[in-house]
This record gives sequence, C-alpha cells and structure tokens, in this order.
Amino acid sequence: MHRWPLLLLAVLASAFGLAACGGDEDVDVQQVLKQTFGEDKDIKSGRLDAGLRLDLGGLAQLQGPVRITLSGPFETAERNAVPRFDFDAKVEAGGQTFRAGAVSTGEKGFIKIQDQSVAIPDEQFERYRKALAQDTGEDGGVSLRSLGVDPQRWLRDPKYVGKEDVGGAETLHIRSGVDVARLLEDVNRVLARAEQAEGRRARQLTETERQQLGEAVKEAQLELWTGEEDKILRRINVRLKFEVPEAVRQQANGLTSGTIKFEMGFGAINAKQEIREPENVQSAQGGAQPPGGGGGGGGAAATPYEECAQRAGSDIAKLQECAGLAGG
Repeated sequence: MHRWPLLLLAVLASAFGLAACGGDEDVDVQQVLKQTFGEDKDIKSGRLDAGLRLDLGGLAQLQGPVRITLSGPFETAERNAVPRFDFDAKVEAGGQTFRAGAVSTGEKGFIKIQDQSVAIPDEQFERYRKALAQDTGEDGGVSLRSLGVDPQRWLRDPKYVGKEDVGGAETLHIRSGVDVARLLEDVNRVLARAEQAEGRRARQLTETERQQLGEAVKEAQLELWTGEEDKILRRINVRLKFEVPEAVRQQANGLTSGTIKFEMGFGAINAKQEIREPENVQSAQGGAQPPGGGGGGGGAAATPYEECAQRAGSDIAKLQECAGLAGG
C-alpha cells in the first residue's frame, strides 16, 4: 500500500520525460516548423474557430473570467480582392453576454450588433479592400506569413509531442516555449495593419510598453498541430501567465496578475463555403434594405436607430450604443 504513490510518481515522470524528449525520433521538429511557417501554405477557405479567455486578479469590478469567441466560414478571393466571410463574435463577462460580428460578400460589408445588421458605407469598405488585399498571397490565399506573423522567430526549444487527429486530419503536435519580446514585435505588425484598415494612424506598442509586458510575463507556452502530410496549421494554442509590478498596479486599475489563454483552429480547409448577406440590414444611409438590395432609403424617414448607425459608421463601440434603439 505504501509503494503505489512511488509507482505512480515513476509513471508520471516517465510520461513527462517522453513528452520532453519528443516522442518519435524520426520527426525533425525544426523542419516541420519550417514547412509549416516558412513556406506560404495558403488556406483559401474553411471555418475559423478562435477563443480567448482572460482570468484577471485584483479587479474588483470584474467577477469571473472574460471569454471571447470568434467563429464562422471564410473564403479568400483573387489577389487585390476582399475575402468573403461571415464571422460571429461573443463576449462574456460579469454574467453578461454581448454578440457582434462581421460579414463580407466581397462586394459589400456589414457589421452585426446583437440582432441587428448595419451596412458598412462604401467608402469605408473600400479602405478595407485596399488593406485586406495586401494580406493575401500570390494566389489569393491567406497565411500567417502574409499577416506579418512568423512564429519561427519566437518559438523556444520546441518539442514533438505525438500524432493526434484534429478535425479528421492526422496532425503532428508540437509544444514550445515563447520568446515574449519577439512575439510582441509580431503583435505590433498586426496592430499596424488593423488600424491602417480603419484609415487611422497606426497605434503600436511602444518600446517601454513592450518591455513592461515582457517583464510581466512569467510563463509562456505555445502548442500547435500541423498536418502530417500537408504541413498546414490546423490548431494553435497560446498560454501566458503574468504578474503586474506593484509600481504600475494603480495605473492598471488594480490589476495584479492573470492568465491569458488563446486558441485558434481551422476546419473544412479549402472546402467551398456558403456566405450570404444578412437579412433586414439597416443601411447607414437610412432605411432597411433586403438581402441583395442597394443602399438608399427610398424616401422613408430614418428611425432613431438608423440615425445613430449613420453617425457611428463602422465604429463597433458606437454601434453597440445604438443597439438599444433598434426596433424603435
């Protein structure tokens, strides 16, 4: 009876050692990573499922974790064209849930707030078209590399874990540490592109902010699953654990520590996706329009919601404030 804890400990130690050593010796981890991230293996269509969970300590106004999910089909187009997608987002915090989303048919764009949909003005959608077109590969596909993200630069001591089935595809599972400083450099690139799409001056993390974030992160780990045959990324998970220095806790509204978990997966890769305009769209120019219909209000008086949406344009925060006027 006294020996079983020692036996259990020995089994766990052996299992951990196997994972740390990399399982199959035939797998060249660096070569797998190079094939996955160093070559443009474009995903032209599929379904995206992403999630972010924040467990934050020290914030009296926040009870429980914050969860954000994003999911939906997408389909890229030819170079210099806008991708087609229908993404739904959900934010859960403090017992409340907020739903939003975005739709692109390639020709038109829409913002979804709760149960309402608002057409993006043509001039704003044209700015998105120019920015998004820069993120496509030579044949119109999208890759992390085309977004300015290169995980090879910030992976530390990657290890092969084993083979696993992900969405019906046989994949190679790799676990790695993270060089936070280099990760934040890629974050800056993504922030710059996102804000350029909005037509504003890019707001990137300053050198001081990157240094503070790097010092605050105490633990960082990444796991990825890439196709055994095609080396296309199927799933990626990132986990960061941080502690806020006492000197800046007041500036951070009392935040003391936390854990960030991010997950992203791709399904139905390169399969045909059906993407349509939302129904009962509220035009930013005033008046509701049916799917496939043009803008313009046809002379009908704009409702308070439509007037609010017109002022908000594509600003999601302002559109959220308009949601309470819907149906009025």
